[in-house]
Amino acid sequence: MSETIKLIKPYGRATQARITVLDMLLSATHAISHAELESALLSAGRQIDRVTLYRALEWLVSKNLAHKIPGRDRVWRYSAAYQETNHHVHFHCTHCDQTVCLASTKTDLIRLPKGYQFEESMLVIEGICPRCTGL
Repeated sequence: MSETIKLIKPYGRATQARITVLDMLLSATHAISHAELESALLSAGRQIDRVTLYRALEWLVSKNLAHKIPGRDRVWRYSAAYQETNHHVHFHCTHCDQTVCLASTKTDLIRLPKGYQFEESMLVIEGICPRCTGL
């Protein structure tokens, strides 16, 4: 049994679409949009219709196997999340337009006023990534 199937099985059926989408997210070096994922799947010879792809992504997010990151262009980008907490920072490079998770940079320094209950944060920092700055 593949590692991807082992990740999915505790939460429900390991359908081919879920396996394929999570495999792609796990192998991605940065967060990718629905359209980018669809294109990458076609390039890899794996065709999944748009609705099935969307449903697989939303299912993976609902089970915390993936998470979605808001983009400046109002397009969600998706990243595998099985090793991460929901409380970390994302970095969007304004030069190469890639978004990555900075799992080691936590958001737990934020203190909410009395009466507010924290559930999730979506902090995206913008700047230039090490690859684009030449580091």
